[in-house]
This record gives sequence, structure tokens and C-alpha cells, in this order.
Amino acid sequence: MRLFAAVNRHVQGRPYLPGIDGLRAVAVIAVMLFHLWPHALPGGFVGVDIFFVISGYVVTSAMVRDTSVPLGGFLATFYARRFRRIVPALVVCLWVTVGFSVAFIPNAWLSDSLRDTGLSAFFGLSNFTLVSTDDGYFATRTEYNPFTHTWSLAVEEQFYLVFPLVLYFALGRRRTTEKGAIRLVGALCVLSLVWCAWASYQSTSAAYYMLPSRFWELGLGALVCLVGEEKRASWLSRGGPHVWIPAAIGLVVVALVWADPHGFPFPWALPAVLGALMLVVALSRPVPDSGWARLFTVRPMVVVGLLSYSLYLWHWPVYTLMRWTWGLASWPMYALALLLTLACAWCSYRWVEWPTQQHAALRRFPSVGVVGLGFSVLLVTWWTAAQVYDRPWHFKQTVVQKREIDWYPLARQNETLVDGVCDLAISPGPQTAQVFSPVRCKTPSAPASPRLIVIGDSHAGAYDRLLGQWVRLTGFQAVRYTQGGCPMVGLVKPQAQSEPKCLEYQTRLLDRLWGNSEWGLRPGDVVFLASLRVPRLSDLDGVIAHATVEDSLLSAHALRDRAQAEAEAEVLLTRFRQAGVFVIMDAPKPVFLSPPFRCSDSFNRMNPVCGPGFAVERSRILSHRLPVLEAMSRLAARVPGVYVWDPLPALCPDLNCHAFDGDKPLFFDSDHLSGHGNEVLRPSFVELFQKIRASSIATTN
Repeated sequence: MRLFAAVNRHVQGRPYLPGIDGLRAVAVIAVMLFHLWPHALPGGFVGVDIFFVISGYVVTSAMVRDTSVPLGGFLATFYARRFRRIVPALVVCLWVTVGFSVAFIPNAWLSDSLRDTGLSAFFGLSNFTLVSTDDGYFATRTEYNPFTHTWSLAVEEQFYLVFPLVLYFALGRRRTTEKGAIRLVGALCVLSLVWCAWASYQSTSAAYYMLPSRFWELGLGALVCLVGEEKRASWLSRGGPHVWIPAAIGLVVVALVWADPHGFPFPWALPAVLGALMLVVALSRPVPDSGWARLFTVRPMVVVGLLSYSLYLWHWPVYTLMRWTWGLASWPMYALALLLTLACAWCSYRWVEWPTQQHAALRRFPSVGVVGLGFSVLLVTWWTAAQVYDRPWHFKQTVVQKREIDWYPLARQNETLVDGVCDLAISPGPQTAQVFSPVRCKTPSAPASPRLIVIGDSHAGAYDRLLGQWVRLTGFQAVRYTQGGCPMVGLVKPQAQSEPKCLEYQTRLLDRLWGNSEWGLRPGDVVFLASLRVPRLSDLDGVIAHATVEDSLLSAHALRDRAQAEAEAEVLLTRFRQAGVFVIMDAPKPVFLSPPFRCSDSFNRMNPVCGPGFAVERSRILSHRLPVLEAMSRLAARVPGVYVWDPLPALCPDLNCHAFDGDKPLFFDSDHLSGHGNEVLRPSFVELFQKIRASSIATTN
């Protein structure tokens, strides 16, 4: 414990404030508990807001002493301190996390933002990535990104780029009075709070993740420092610490217990920030002057506070990697997660944080040199991390990654088919289209039509392997349009209930298809409408309750919605046929209780998500898909030229439907096809296409 004893005198020339470290302990414990077991502390995420207040106070107290020096020296000194404090532990954590995530986390929708978030975190930009990918802080997918927590570090780092200049020109060389600086910072806080209030209901991800809506929290911490010790003492004396501190604790507890994610950061960050500000006022003294203040200076609290940065850095990667592998849903796993976090944090503090902040040679190193060295370290570690992501072959440990051809339904341009007549080229098209074109054909060029136009949600994209092989076999072109969560002819609910982004996407797509450009429909084309049309049996949170599934099938509103969706589908299908286009709809495929790709190896099979298994009674699948299949049959009867293709016989020939075909997966997750599943369905799909092609030729003749 020699490390902690040395701090008790002064930190970088300033009196050490043990109570502030005790407050850091409250913040990090709240965050860790919320991330581990959110039901125990529903508002634990406000611990980050407490950190923001503390950071605003601490960095300002360090800067105000240096504003009399020239700007270059002021900035160099400030950033050298920040680099020594932040960069070493951060890059070690990020680099280790990159290695483990590449090794143990397969590529999937659940993980497709990991690379961008991780690499942007090296330069304090991960909050921008999270906003651009629309990964909200409380979304389930966010729990599986081991870099999500770096958003708060990004906000602080961006604050450090802006605020030193504000403070320097407000105080440096007495350009203004302290009152003028307080007014300036106060005005910026008011503007930020107003923006936060608006954005919290208009742009929730940006409100949560971005500096403009969080500046007021850091800025208020800075204001507490700028008002000076005498003013803080005056505030404290009015109520006395015996009233002031309990009131502050009460505000923090209110936020920790009742903060509502739907009203965050405004208004629910307010009690946490106000309580934290009051505690900073009370604890910004080297010697606590009341029993309440001493609660924050007891040795365990101070120790946790000193470890708080490393605890914050490491807890989230540990939790997330456990969710991906062993699972994190039982008390033994909770205890293991905490032990691993403590071990990583202690090692980080003992061998990274402490040496880089206190090593004599580094402290004598010129400030400009420290900043330059810090940037160099960031660049090198970022570059090596990018190489690991781009060349992951030596790191991959999962069967999914090692046998990609069986698992991923991606079309491969270098694939060779024994009975193929062409090679395949894949290129982007308009909107989200992927164009699969035949090249280097062994037979005379096929006519321009029929083209295969594939439209649907992510399940349409799960047919890519089949589409690529179909192009090789037939010599015709395929164009695939997909938008996740946006089925075309879903036959489950009317269009009016679709998300606005889906309605906009589908409107633009249909306008393009009805147009006269090269992407418009031509007589003889075949439109393949592929989507998920039955309720899922599980989602990212686990198995969906049987009553919920049945309600989506049999309730009065479900029957009403399906009837309206069928009527809308008939209108669209009739329009396709009037354009001389044939239509294929895929009948519902099996859905499962567990996602195969998350249960592929010895280190993840014990995960609770794998417990429900990979077999479902065929009778259950038949009953769930019956309403949709009946609607499809009616549509095919009323609109000649509409065909129903049923993958079920090939995927589920027995009394139970299985997600695996021997040791090969038929499905990647609980409802999307795998690469091998595409192979199994290819003969059936090609046979149907040949039937449609023959019918088209006969009709023309």
C-alpha cells in the first residue's frame, strides 16, 4: 500500500483531497454495479455524471495556477498532465481488448460496430461512432460492444480541447476578472443545458453521447473551482456540513435509484450533478470537518477512488467479453467478473498508471516532449490495432471465424462451381443495393432478362451465398436491396405501423423500380420478396415468453393487422404483375430458441443463451407459419404469376427442426440462414426459377 501512502501529502504540488477520491469511489461503484446488475441500482449510470463534475473541478484547479504563463507553455503543461494521466492506461486497455475481441467475438450484426468504436476510442472519438451507428446507450446491442464505455472518456477529452482555451483567455494575464470568467463559463453551461434539454427528446443518442449536451456537467464542476475557497466555505457554512452533505447525498441517491433512461440526460442528470457539486464543495478540503465528510475519506473508499480510472477502463471489457463467452447471468459469474475487474485494475494502476504519473524521469521530461510521445504512442497502438482487425487470422479462436464458409452467408467472388457457367462479380448499386453480375461466362451471353430483384429485410441479405451461386449457374444478373428491419410484403402488419425510416426507404426504392432507368423493372424480371414473417422465439435478451409469441399470432389486433397487410400486399403484387414481372415469396423458415453462432465453442457453450437448445418441434413451426402461408396461398391464387417458394422441406425434413446439419450450421443465429443453409436450399430455388423461366418463355411464344 506504499503507493497510496505517497499520495496523501500532495499531488503534483496541490494539497491532496481524499474526499474527492471517496466521491470517485461512489461514482465508479455505481457504474460497475449498474453494468453488472442493473436491477440492483437502476440509475447507476449517473455515476458518469458524477465523474464529469469531478473532472471539471479537478482539471480547472490544475489550470488556474498556470494561466499567467504564455499560451504555448500553458497548453503544453496541461496536455502533458492529461497525457500522463489518461493515455498509458487507456492504450493498454484498448490494445488488450482489441486482441481478445478479435479472438473471441465473431463478426455479426451484434458486433459489427466493434472495430470502428475501438479504433476511434484511441483518439477520443468513440462517441461520434456510437451516434453514427445509432447504438443507444441503453440498447441491448451496446452491451456486447467492449468499447462502449469509452464514450465518456471521449467527452472529457473533447472538453480538454475546448475548455483550456476558454479558461486561458478568461483568466490568463488578467484579461478579465475572475467574475468575468465565472460569467463566461456560466453562460456556456446555460447554453449547454438548454441544448441538452432539447436534444434529450429530439436526438437521444446525440444528447447522451456528445459534448454539447454534457458540457454543462463538466462546466459546473469548473465553476465550483473558479468561485474560490472562501465562497465555497461561505456556501457550506450557511447550512452547515451536517445539513449540506446529507442533502447532497440524498440528491445523488434519488438519481441512483430513480433516474429514468427515457429522460436522460435531461432532466434526470440534474439531481446527480447538483448532488455531486454540493459534495465537491464539502469535500474540497484537505482535512474533513465533519463526520459526514469523513464517510468519504475512510481508507477503502480512498483506495477504490484511486483505482477508479482503471476500474472504469477495465470493468466494461471484462463484463462484455464474459457475456460473449461464459455468460454473465448468475451470482458466480458476477463474482468472477468483479474479481477479474479488480485484478486488471490493480495491475493497470500498479504497473501503468502509477509509474507513468510518478516516474522521476518522465516528470522531468519537457511537456512538449510528453505530448509528442503521447501522440506517437497513440498512433502506433492505433495502427497495430487496425492491423489486428484487418489481418485477424492468427488471433481467431472461434469455430465461426475458422469455418467462415459454413457460417457466413456471404457470396464469394472466388468460388468455383463444378456446374457453373460463369464467374461472379459483386458491386454496389443504388441505395443499399448489391449487384451480382455474371462475368467470364463459358456459354454465349445470356439475355439481359430475366434479372432477379431481391427485396427485403436482413433475411434477404442472408440469401447472398445462394444468389451468387444462382448467378454462376444461370448467367443472369441479381440485384439485392435490403434494409434491416424493413420487410417488403411482410404479411404481419400494415405499412402504417412501419418505422419512418422503412417507409422512406421503401418509397424511394419503389419509385426507382417503377422508373425508366437501368435499375427500373423490365418485363420478364423476377422479384424475390424475402423477409422474416413469423414471430421470433428468442431475441438478444433470451427466450421470448410463449404468451407473447401466441399473442402476436392469435390476438384480435394481430388478425386485424394481418388482414390489412394482406390487402396491401395484393395491391403491390398486382402492380408488379402489370409491369410484366414475376414474383417469388419465401415461405417462413424455422426459427430457434438459441443462436448457434454464440454457442459454437467449448468456451461459450455453457453460456445461458445456449441453454434452450437448437431444436424446435416441427409442429410448432407449422402452426406459427400457418397464417402467413394461408395468406400467401390466397395471394398466389388471386394474382397469377406469383409463386410461393417453401424452404421448410429442405431445412426441416424430420419431426424436429434442427439448427445444425450434422456439425454444420443451417442457421447463423436463431432465424438467419448460414452459408451451409444456403447450400442446402440452392437446388430447390434453382428448380423454381427454371420453372418460372419456362413459363415465361411459353407465355411469350
